Amino acid sequence: MKKVISIVCLLALTVSCLFAFTSCGAPNKDPEKAVEALEDAGYKAADVDVSWLQFLGIKGIDKAVKGTYWDEENEKLETITVYYFESAEDAESAWESISKKSDEENKDDDSDWVCKQSGTMIYYGTKKAIKAAK
Repeated sequence: MKKVISIVCLLALTVSCLFAFTSCGAPNKDPEKAVEALEDAGYKAADVDVSWLQFLGIKGIDKAVKGTYWDEENEKLETITVYYFESAEDAESAWESISKKSDEENKDDDSDWVCKQSGTMIYYGTKKAIKAAK
């Protein structure tokens, strides 16, 4: 009986950890679903012109999405930009250039700002906007 209870507890702990890890992190890996999630959360979402990336020699970009929302309560612009690449290697090679772009957009040195690579995408923006894009 003790073994059954310990196995059940271990399974419950594993499932709760999985929910915790998946609840935070990157935006949706599907650009259309990310746009849909942003719009459902009240954000203005649109495709982004990626010609500047191609000018810098960045290759393999598939799509880019940007979302913005004015949070009246906190008087703050919530924003997110997600670049989707054809492969993780393409995303890794573009990381330096895009992280510099992220720094330029974070002019206020917002402590809520995130810039990360996750697989085939690179994203940056406020934590609230990133959560809305899931």
